Amino acid sequence: MLQSAIANLHRVLRMGLKLNVNHDRLLQLFAMLALVGMIGASPATAVASQYAQTPDVSNLLVPGDVSVFVDPELSQTTGPIQVVVQLTTAPLAVAYGVNAKQLGGKLSPSQERDYLHQLAKSQDAMMGQIRSLGGQELGRLSKVLDALIISIDSSQINALASLPTVASIRPVQTYQVELSDVVPYIGATAVHNLGFDGTGVRVAVLDSGIDYTHADLGGPGTAAAYTAAYGTSVNDPRNKNTDGLFPTAKVIGGFDFVGERWPGPDPACGVDSHGNPLVCLRPDPDPIDCGPSTIPAPCAGGHGTHTSSIIGGAGSVAPGVSLYAVKVCSAVSTSCSGIALLQGMEFALDPNGDGNISDAVDVINMSLGS
Repeated sequence: MLQSAIANLHRVLRMGLKLNVNHDRLLQLFAMLALVGMIGASPATAVASQYAQTPDVSNLLVPGDVSVFVDPELSQTTGPIQVVVQLTTAPLAVAYGVNAKQLGGKLSPSQERDYLHQLAKSQDAMMGQIRSLGGQELGRLSKVLDALIISIDSSQINALASLPTVASIRPVQTYQVELSDVVPYIGATAVHNLGFDGTGVRVAVLDSGIDYTHADLGGPGTAAAYTAAYGTSVNDPRNKNTDGLFPTAKVIGGFDFVGERWPGPDPACGVDSHGNPLVCLRPDPDPIDCGPSTIPAPCAGGHGTHTSSIIGGAGSVAPGVSLYAVKVCSAVSTSCSGIALLQGMEFALDPNGDGNISDAVDVINMSLGS
């Protein structure tokens, strides 16, 4: 279903670009539909054509008269800015095929890895050109989207748009956690009585992390267990390592794409010319949620655990589901990183990171606002 969603998302995005639909509105639509792309794929066949056994995806080719889309917001910016540069090649999820989880993918595992390798080579070449414009790489996407996430001076946006294979340029957005509209009576009990409780379904929760020691999510539910996993402050090294405590039988995987200090200044990120600490993402393998009832300020987490409990906790809507904790929102504020969100979607398509997306999750949850 995820591959089908991406293909549908591509068509929606192209319509949205032609109509100049607001980026935030598009994101809200995609999140509501539990799709796996924040912005759609604009695919071509440059990579796939190199492999005789790779299916023909020429029907996905972007028409030649479609110009590069540059978000109008960028014309109002000055100085350095973070942007997502979407390229014209199909991401792996599109090349893999529609309804691949039900019908089987069009690429073998080795072809998938070859495809990703060719995307990486193309992205390397593009980054060489971007660096000549003064741009710096912040991240890459290749499974949900063929894109580079970069920092560049606003004065170079037009030059960036003129580079070959660029399809669109959009600013990186920061979002906010949101859980204000939860309908308490949705008929879940009736579904449970029919024997459906979510067993066999895997859900990636893109949020502030999950307290996998919580009793509602299969953990011991003790203060000692949480302290062993998180530590006693946001600076504790225990929240940056899994320490053999994660994953669990309920929270079967995940990753922290933000760290514990973003979006606050962090000396570990370096300093500016005046000696002030910089702001950066500091990913680590432990996606545990920061619990403000236990951890002192500036801890401001808990949203991801709350959301996960509603989704798959004891007595919840779908108590049988397995969860992935994909930490893309701050531990010290309500902000969610646009870069981490995109990287989290990539993770959800390939949780074990082997380049084969046959293990893509069934559902992605993003309880976000803007």
